[in-house]
Amino acid sequence: MRKIQKIIIILYCSLVAFSCIYVPWGYKVPYKTYEFVGYAFIWKPPVLPGHSSVYANTVEFLKMLFELIALTALFGGLFALT
Repeated sequence: MRKIQKIIIILYCSLVAFSCIYVPWGYKVPYKTYEFVGYAFIWKPPVLPGHSSVYANTVEFLKMLFELIALTALFGGLFALT
């Protein structure tokens, strides 16, 4: 394995780890609409805009999955080209 391939693997693993701790958040009201709130660390959900004490209550796992698929496709392509 060449040095550039090792760098690609390390960068990929770092970005996957970061994607798993800095996640997309949403706020779901029971039987009502769903609102995307933004990104924040997993241990500190973001506050809803316009509210001082209402926090996001849902991690958007589907958006996380698409991010991980995109990262894997991008870095898999880079790895294959080197």
